[in-house]
Amino acid sequence: MASVPNRSTIDGSCFGAVAIVASAGGIPALIELFRGLEPTFPLPIFVAQHLPRIPSSLDRILSWHSMLPVRWAEPATQSNLAGVYLARPGTGIRLTTSGIDIDVLPAPATAWLSSGDRMIESVFARFGQHTAAIVLSGMMPAGVEGIRAVRHGGGITIAQDRSSSHLEMPAAAIDFGKAEIVCPPLRMARVLNLLAAEWGQAKEQPASRQVDQKPFSAAVVGRFRPTEAGASRFRPIAPVPGPHQDDEGE
Repeated sequence: MASVPNRSTIDGSCFGAVAIVASAGGIPALIELFRGLEPTFPLPIFVAQHLPRIPSSLDRILSWHSMLPVRWAEPATQSNLAGVYLARPGTGIRLTTSGIDIDVLPAPATAWLSSGDRMIESVFARFGQHTAAIVLSGMMPAGVEGIRAVRHGGGITIAQDRSSSHLEMPAAAIDFGKAEIVCPPLRMARVLNLLAAEWGQAKEQPASRQVDQKPFSAAVVGRFRPTEAGASRFRPIAPVPGPHQDDEGE
């Protein structure tokens, strides 16, 4: 996969991060989510929103509805990551120990599907349990592997609920990725505000007094988790056939 140089330096001031994958219906969900975030929200937010490979004004659209700075992820050196970073059409974001790599995706439109997983997994590799992975509205399963990795590693996993999205991408994150929190975007913002406050307090503590944040995470998950009966509120969807799975009768 081709990669263009992009190193936005990550220093110790970042104490967590958010990774969001979205496709059809994702822009209204992003607007609602960003509206609910506090103006001083401190965690960097990385967004893989599926877009046609033409010039886009998504950065300006989201800026109109957010108090946070919204920008395309660009080759640049920065002393700190803050605000919202968007993957340009036809590209994917990967976080590294030294900054951000921008991958140029292959021509097929389906190449975007795995870019969200790579972004989530790279954020988790950098921030561990202080990662919040979110799957918003979309038509095809994407972000499932990333959600699985974050949940298995003790991070926070969130998917959009049926009341605000009737498409299948969040269903895959819930049914196959086992996302723990299922709610509309505005409620997601409440979760993220709580997490940022707690993770920030933990960062200020001396190392000798820092404790595992999983008890707090469990409390947040329990507060926002839907009931077990029909938790996803989506009809189950069939797994995407693999390259070696043939149709019946063939």
